[in-house]
Amino acid sequence: MRGRARLPGCLWLAFVVISAALTYMLASGWKPAGSWDSVLRVLSQSEPEEEPAPIALVVRDPSPEAPLGTRPWDDIREAVLNAINGARVAAGLPKLTFDRQLSDLGDDHCWSMVNGNYASHWTPDGLKPYHRYSLAGGSGLHQQNVAWRRDSRGLDRGAGALKAALESFDAMMAEKPPRDGHRQAILSPYATKVGIGVAVDGEYLAVTHEFASEEVRFLEPLTRRALPKSKLTIRVAVPIGAKLDGIVVRREAPPKPLSTTRLQATSSYEFGGEEVRVLRPVLPAGYEYVDGGRGEIVSRTRGVFACEYTLPSVPGLYDFLAVVEGHVRASVTIAAPPEIVPEIRFKWPGAHRALSRAEQP
Repeated sequence: MRGRARLPGCLWLAFVVISAALTYMLASGWKPAGSWDSVLRVLSQSEPEEEPAPIALVVRDPSPEAPLGTRPWDDIREAVLNAINGARVAAGLPKLTFDRQLSDLGDDHCWSMVNGNYASHWTPDGLKPYHRYSLAGGSGLHQQNVAWRRDSRGLDRGAGALKAALESFDAMMAEKPPRDGHRQAILSPYATKVGIGVAVDGEYLAVTHEFASEEVRFLEPLTRRALPKSKLTIRVAVPIGAKLDGIVVRREAPPKPLSTTRLQATSSYEFGGEEVRVLRPVLPAGYEYVDGGRGEIVSRTRGVFACEYTLPSVPGLYDFLAVVEGHVRASVTIAAPPEIVPEIRFKWPGAHRALSRAEQP
């Protein structure tokens, strides 16, 4: 591409694989710091002077019917999908289904990396993968692997891009504990579907694996943008027979733009910010938690739990983490107030994002 700033270095081939610490947290059974006996507590919250209503529900647009083989670079997507499922079957895990919407989400990030000449889980607007998934309408568990490659001989001709994408997958599967975040994501027992993001432009290639599961999920309608001090109704669906431990609420500071230098310096990602509340299931009469509380989450129907929660007055990204049997199994992010993130983040990336810049309208 003409006019593009080059990454430093004199090698004709650069291969970058970004590790994901979140994978360790989720696949290894991440819990908030300390045991549930110590973490299940109620922090004081000031009563709001008024209760402004949540505004503008986000809706995940239906994905167009676009099976594999109908979009540019679907040969790469299909080959990577087969490689992922081959590794899972060998490990005794079920295959993942292909999800075009998750691929659109991945394509959007891949083109951001290729056009911006950076490799990172973050985007220039300061958002992480689980932010982008949730703000656009995702309601379950999400994990991302990222691979980026440059070859001065060109990757947009012949089988160069396909070969490079599969080499990146092999490198991920060759990882050894404890630095095996990509491998753990590929072999996650919770993942049920995957999208493959791809962007190829001249000598640059970016690939993402967008893993997701909605076996545990936050139920809609649930706004992803609200005013501080808004009162929300939170509902979570869990498999029949599974135990909901609680919902952890964390606040992250409003995102700030990241320079290319800062993006290149990032590697792993995790649920950030500070814990502001742990919402707990209501205990039977006569029982209470160690802090004297009885809980906030009630069972509505079999497998569905609900509670009310008022956002604090401090602006930020509020992450709600559903913890089931000691594992984070779903998360949603709510921007309060909405203007702290770009408006486009509240929409699922369109199919045109999968096209090269030359093919885009």
